[in-house]
Amino acid sequence: SVYQNDAWYEGLTRPPYAPATWVIAPVYTLTFLLESLAAWFVWYSNGIKHSLPHILIYCCQYACTLAWFPTFFGYEFTMAGIVVAIGSWTLSILTLIAFSRCTWLSAVLFVFPVILEVLHGCLGYGRDDQQPWQITLAGNDHENVAT
Repeated sequence: SVYQNDAWYEGLTRPPYAPATWVIAPVYTLTFLLESLAAWFVWYSNGIKHSLPHILIYCCQYACTLAWFPTFFGYEFTMAGIVVAIGSWTLSILTLIAFSRCTWLSAVLFVFPVILEVLHGCLGYGRDDQQPWQITLAGNDHENVAT
């Protein structure tokens, strides 16, 4: 990953649906490409004046998605990663709804990113056989890493 802590991620007791380290970069490259194409179709089909509210929702969602990486991988703080993922998922749904009002193609392109947002939150779930509410909330949770 971009934060060079593959050992931390690989050392976690992860749920069975967690991706391998090598999968993360190509999947997010595809995701950001699909999101960008969807936003472009919204802008192209409606013009900047009419698509600005939709694009602003998308920009908030994009910023939240980008915040997940340093939260989960950089700070190795899975509970905060879950919280950021929930916000990102909520904004993704709002973006999907907003984009679907502009063009059907934008909505279709945005389905995969919405699914990926759900997986963000699920990555912290089930770690070390704990429920997310059992993961420590008081600061960094490095001590929960499997050895």
